[in-house]
Amino acid sequence: MKRRAFFLTVLSVSLVLLPLFAAAEDLPARGICSHRGWQSEFPENTVPAFRAAVLMKAQMIEFDVRFTKDRQMVILHDWTVDRTSNGTGHILDLTFDEVRALDFGGWKSPRFAGTQIPTLDEALAVMPRDVWLNVHLGGAPQEIAAELAQKVAEKIVADGREDQAFVAADHVEADAIKAKYPQVKICNMFRQGGSDAYVSDTIDRHCEFIQLAYEMPTPEQIARLKDAGVRINYFGTNDPAVMKQLFDLGVDFPLVDRLETGMNFFDRYSKEN
Repeated sequence: MKRRAFFLTVLSVSLVLLPLFAAAEDLPARGICSHRGWQSEFPENTVPAFRAAVLMKAQMIEFDVRFTKDRQMVILHDWTVDRTSNGTGHILDLTFDEVRALDFGGWKSPRFAGTQIPTLDEALAVMPRDVWLNVHLGGAPQEIAAELAQKVAEKIVADGREDQAFVAADHVEADAIKAKYPQVKICNMFRQGGSDAYVSDTIDRHCEFIQLAYEMPTPEQIARLKDAGVRINYFGTNDPAVMKQLFDLGVDFPLVDRLETGMNFFDRYSKEN
């Protein structure tokens, strides 16, 4: 049976059991990063999308954290709710109660109508301990960037996720995290792209991860990052041919929207290599 058909069939039963799954100690060396959960089939950055990504056995799950007006941490990519809910407005202008009353699923499909925006606590609650957690903070207004970064790091530490979670951040956010929580891993997001300067910046700042984007990295860049012990994420592709290029070069985790496509490819690639 096709992977997608199987998981869509069992999802309604499995979702209630998922938090009981046993945790594994070892984290994947390479694999597929589920970008905002399994967003091609589920409303992005919601609990159903995250649960489905876990059931598909994605090796890494990416999600975005934002503040509400009253400084509650919620999962949302944009800084407005317009695109992914039935409401409008900047997330920083809405209280938690206001944003919680919105529908974050109906835009995707009527079967997801009523899906609420998740809190960071709720997102973490469905994540097992054997998957990388790629926590994005990009684009926060400078007046709140450090505060949000430290609050997210505080939650990662309090939840005992330092080994598996890392924060994708710019310099302001990364410096704020390291000042209070040096044990929290950082993914450099200051430049993205694929420039030599960006690679050098990542190595010089002793980041544990880098997110390359858009440009295919060179073998020399990959070698420098590997020598420095930096794990390599890449945004983004849904093309198996590009995924093969990336893995052949040494990229560790490409970010994909179509998780079924990515996982099917990685299963084949792993067997062949």
